[in-house]
Amino acid sequence: SQMTQLVTRIFPKCNAEVVITNLFKVFDTENTGNVVPTELLIAFSMSMAGTVADKLHWTFKLYDKDGSGEIDPDEMEDIFKKLCKIAAGIESDQHIIVAKEKEKERLNEEKLKAKEEERKDKANEDERMGIKKPNYYSRRMSR
Repeated sequence: SQMTQLVTRIFPKCNAEVVITNLFKVFDTENTGNVVPTELLIAFSMSMAGTVADKLHWTFKLYDKDGSGEIDPDEMEDIFKKLCKIAAGIESDQHIIVAKEKEKERLNEEKLKAKEEERKDKANEDERMGIKKPNYYSRRMSR
């Protein structure tokens, strides 16, 4: 989708689906399936290119919802709540990612143990049957 492509371009190191899910958790507070574009711009402004001054100017314009030239306490509270929701979502996602990575490591260790057991069983079987390992010689054999 266009949204997935946009998020991938803006947040290349993140899983686009996770970012989109979190954006909707934060900005679609009434669960309508819609997000106000200016609110998305607030989130994207955190990663946009440009100088710090450019980012501050752009972000201020987004946060100053009533256009008063000031960010009043209600606007600040709204911003803070949204940033906290984003942070909570990221933390939650990070726990899930870590759990999946640990499970993957555990499965890999189990596979390695199974292969090692298989190798040992074969070696034991070969020994019982009197099959000897071949000798390997190096090119640097002494004369």
